[in-house]
Amino acid sequence: MASALELESEGHDLPSYEIFWRDHYEYLKDRGYTLRRRYEPGWTPSWVYGNKDLVECEDSCVPNHWVVLDATRDDGTYVALKRVDLIRATQEIEIAKLLSSPEFAEDPKNHCVPILDIIEVDGSNIAFIVMPLLFFTTAYNFYTVATSATGWSSRSASRTSKPVNHYILDFDLSIIYQDEIVRLKQPPWGGDRTVPEHLIPNAPPCDPFLVDVYCIGNIVRESFVEGSKDRKPKQGFGFMRGLISDMTNKDPTQRPTMDEVMDRFEKLVEGLDEWTLRSPVVDSDGRLSIIGALYHWAKQLIYVVRGLPAIPRATRPQL
Repeated sequence: MASALELESEGHDLPSYEIFWRDHYEYLKDRGYTLRRRYEPGWTPSWVYGNKDLVECEDSCVPNHWVVLDATRDDGTYVALKRVDLIRATQEIEIAKLLSSPEFAEDPKNHCVPILDIIEVDGSNIAFIVMPLLFFTTAYNFYTVATSATGWSSRSASRTSKPVNHYILDFDLSIIYQDEIVRLKQPPWGGDRTVPEHLIPNAPPCDPFLVDVYCIGNIVRESFVEGSKDRKPKQGFGFMRGLISDMTNKDPTQRPTMDEVMDRFEKLVEGLDEWTLRSPVVDSDGRLSIIGALYHWAKQLIYVVRGLPAIPRATRPQL
């Protein structure tokens, strides 16, 4: 994506992936959602005539992804808008509505992002899903072993004494399968380029549910258990090694189902003692400073005295 500095050298024009949002500025505003000033028709960069440096100007910020953009609802709530291609993502709207319906929204096992609104564009194959404005899971470091493990299992956990919700989102590749339909899909798909059954030459259709098991296991493997070229493994996650190894088995028929994964995971966590759960998340070759360790354990002792569990539960917010 173009940086703000690149835009300045190009005469302040928006790049092509942002022009779509500018063209829908008034349409979205009429429906209660205002985009940042950058996308207002006739926008002039504030750093051109003001006294601020470019990096200090809110309208110099570019989106992380061309299909998602932040906005402000009429009541002042910050939200995220996702552009949905109704031809490509044929079931995304249907699935979003289903998972946010009263029946599913009240289910404590539902960790899918709540859908606040759906905006259809008349005479177009485009729609917008309105969601809460969220941070990436990797935006902040997990504080303890308990919050790391339960956060990646899509449970609601906490990095401090205040519970934090973790959400699953983005259902543009999702499909609703009926029980009597064979669950096979032609690869490749998704963002994980290491799925073994996708790497087979002339790969045949495969079970997307077992691919999901692999992908989730691979995220945990690269983030905590074994690390990757960009991340170091973390201390204290050896208890998950066997489960993650099974989830990422090269033979998909040897992987556990997601129900089996959750059953095994819950038993593993139940077998951990209180102090292991409250241990800090540290790189495999690192350690806390003396002051850092004293601060961490003093805080954990305060939580124990206050009766706060190592794995607090967050409730689904009413938005």
